[in-house]
Amino acid sequence: MAPPPPVSPPEEEPKLELPPGTWSEEEVRVALQSVQPLVRSCLEDASVRHPGPQTVRLRFTLEARGERGHFQDSEVVESTLQDPFVLACLLDTFADTQFSAPPGKAPLTLTHPFHFRPGKRGAP
Repeated sequence: MAPPPPVSPPEEEPKLELPPGTWSEEEVRVALQSVQPLVRSCLEDASVRHPGPQTVRLRFTLEARGERGHFQDSEVVESTLQDPFVLACLLDTFADTQFSAPPGKAPLTLTHPFHFRPGKRGAP
């Protein structure tokens, strides 16, 4: 049996709308890039059982502890995938990922979509 095709997002992600005086777009982008490889892995595994484009919207809080950042309180808000194993994989990914963060930033809660389409190269 042939391996499943790679998955990727649409060409454009929505623009981040951040409250003034909080995390910058670049700081949020660093956090999201840190979790991308593991998110991609969860979604590639799902593409075998769930062909076609999929979207999962997650809510999470970015929290800085010293110079390390963490994702806290991650939850699935909306999903075209109704696979509890894939959704658990995504939530575990967020719980386990750390990233470089600016010290002293207040926690910031965001909702962000992760899109993927089988057959195109790239990251979710």
